[in-house]
Amino acid sequence: MAFWWTLIVLAFAFAICRFLLMLIPPNVPSIDIDASDELDDGSQTQESGFIYIPPKGRTQQADRKVKCYEAATKNYLGCFPALTPAEVKDRVAQARRAQKVWAKSSFKQRRQFLRILLKYIIEHQKLICEISSRDTGKTMVDASLGEIMTTCEKITWLLSEGERWLKPEYRYLFPAFDYYFSFLV
Repeated sequence: MAFWWTLIVLAFAFAICRFLLMLIPPNVPSIDIDASDELDDGSQTQESGFIYIPPKGRTQQADRKVKCYEAATKNYLGCFPALTPAEVKDRVAQARRAQKVWAKSSFKQRRQFLRILLKYIIEHQKLICEISSRDTGKTMVDASLGEIMTTCEKITWLLSEGERWLKPEYRYLFPAFDYYFSFLV
């Protein structure tokens, strides 16, 4: 009897699947995409390109430019010059020199800079959100919550608590040694 019961259950399951498959329409809806910026040979025009169509295979950037596309919509933003290795090394050297100057600044100077930065972020938050949305594909709300609010909160915390928590700390050479000998005193 168990054998027949299994066959009945399988037949019933098969009948339900066939019925559900009949409910699916034979023509699946499709989305029409404007490909007016695509040339006849399948390549994309640089001047009026709107849709990102990745090239087949790996291509060398002969003119040393980086092609930029909007992450969410794949809109073509333009080409920007790529840095050479020497330019990258020069920028890193500039950053190291600037860090040495920053390291010598007082927290009062840093606090003043952070207030200016906070004011700039608040005044230009729409622009920052638009750029973040364009570059990462985030929505404007995600950009506002993820970029503006978190950055402003971190700067606000640094303004109020930074001096206390970011001051230099000095450690003893033998902290355990001091701990054991503190009982003797």
